[in-house]
Amino acid sequence: MKFIKEFTYILVCMMCSLSACTSENFDNMQESGSNLKISVSDGGYVSAEPLQGRTATDGYNTTFTDGDVIGIFTVVNGVVTQENMGMMYNSDTKNWFGLLKKETNPDAKYFAYYPWRKDLKGEVNPNASTAEDFFKEVVDAWELPKDQRTYKKYTSIDLMIAQGNITEESGLNFTMQHCMGLVIIQLPMTKYEFQNTDPQLADYLVPPPGIAFDNFDPCMMFGGTYRYLIKPNVNTPFSGSYIKERQEHTFSAEPNLSSGRYKKYNVDGGSITTIEHTLQVGDYYMKDGSLVSKNTTLTAEQKDQCLGIVFWTGNPTETDLTLKSYFPNCRHGLICSVRDGENVSWQYNNNLHVQTVQDWVAANSTEFMNIATGGKAEDNLNRIQGYNNTKAMEFFNSSEENSRYKLEIALYLQSFREAYPTPSFTSGWYIPSAKELFIMFNDAETEDIFHCIFPSGENYELLSKQFTQLGEYADHFNSKQENAMKNMYHSSSENNVYRVWCVDSERYGTSDSYFYITVPTKHDKAYKYHTRFVLAF
Repeated sequence: MKFIKEFTYILVCMMCSLSACTSENFDNMQESGSNLKISVSDGGYVSAEPLQGRTATDGYNTTFTDGDVIGIFTVVNGVVTQENMGMMYNSDTKNWFGLLKKETNPDAKYFAYYPWRKDLKGEVNPNASTAEDFFKEVVDAWELPKDQRTYKKYTSIDLMIAQGNITEESGLNFTMQHCMGLVIIQLPMTKYEFQNTDPQLADYLVPPPGIAFDNFDPCMMFGGTYRYLIKPNVNTPFSGSYIKERQEHTFSAEPNLSSGRYKKYNVDGGSITTIEHTLQVGDYYMKDGSLVSKNTTLTAEQKDQCLGIVFWTGNPTETDLTLKSYFPNCRHGLICSVRDGENVSWQYNNNLHVQTVQDWVAANSTEFMNIATGGKAEDNLNRIQGYNNTKAMEFFNSSEENSRYKLEIALYLQSFREAYPTPSFTSGWYIPSAKELFIMFNDAETEDIFHCIFPSGENYELLSKQFTQLGEYADHFNSKQENAMKNMYHSSSENNVYRVWCVDSERYGTSDSYFYITVPTKHDKAYKYHTRFVLAF
């Protein structure tokens, strides 16, 4: 389990422009006029049960990532002198950026909370002598949604508070205390220990089939446990079920936890079944998240349960930072859907839209990486970042001002997700970037896909072979020709106001002598092309 115990940083006289950060605007963040060393340590959650030899905290801490922000208040003689000062974390520089002035009064008090809110609900108490009293109304007003499925959703509501201690030697120190209760659920799991060496892959944990949570949606963590935050000192019943040996098994509990306490529930012992497996391009990915080796002769039941085919092995969160913030567990590979999507355009009325989608997104949010790209080797054209691009496209579609120019491919994606649901611990279906499409049809070794003269078509051949074995349970590339132009597939990589990057999936020539032209080219956004969605796991 990855966790962070302490962060030490310097507030410098500057502001940083981040490529991936929170979408809220920081009205109170400007150039700082002073340097102040600040140390923040997370006290972690404490077990609500007798320790029996364990340490007081077991490492259930929140990991700070790009865009995370803490807020600080300063109080002098019962008056708030600096209010809700937001400071943002940048993992590249290991720094936090924002405004905080060191008070000249030695009796000044400093209070901090995480995660920062621009419009913080609840009044603070400037006459308080402890963080608990200072933030009491804030804690009471803090809202916990039932949907905590993604890591980003979970960490964005894990409220922590602290009162600072300032010294000349160490600067300003905060020891954050968690304000909610934490439920930890350990279900029986299947663990794939990948034997891959190039690249090495983390273990892959798969929950039991048919897992269902009743009216709540917890977050699956690296170790395979589920976490769910609850309000302190409130009875919070939960229940769920899963399938074991074709029989439904149920579980339930009604925790009541104090602030900063956790309780772990081992369902049916929470046993782990280990499978050694070498993950390969061509492996079958099943509807329950399990894997079947590419050389297996599938049964009719396995064919029916196949959701997609592995077309790349590796950690996509290394380049797709948006994927990392939502699903950091998806670090094993990419899956190509066995079903071809409908032939749709990329954008409605694109000839009337006077700016790129990227320009609009950048003007309205700082959460996403750049989805527009040129054709140079160093451009985003050569990056695995389709999840980021898709989230940005969905953000574009969500605005009323773009109602005339909606991205049809992103709208269609919603219906595809409903028709072909995916395991909750995956990224879910998204529109592949040009790089991901190129890999799907060729290989992962080509670094400059636009200038590739002889694309290999290697993966095209292998995936087509697997589609053939699946028979009626899969669609070959280019299978839905009606209203489609040529054999092009849309990517989520934008080029300019009028064009988007597409990849040709066809081979040309005779059976004895043919060549591939599966390289990215620029096409009008209005053209109706094929779609083949992917997911990260």
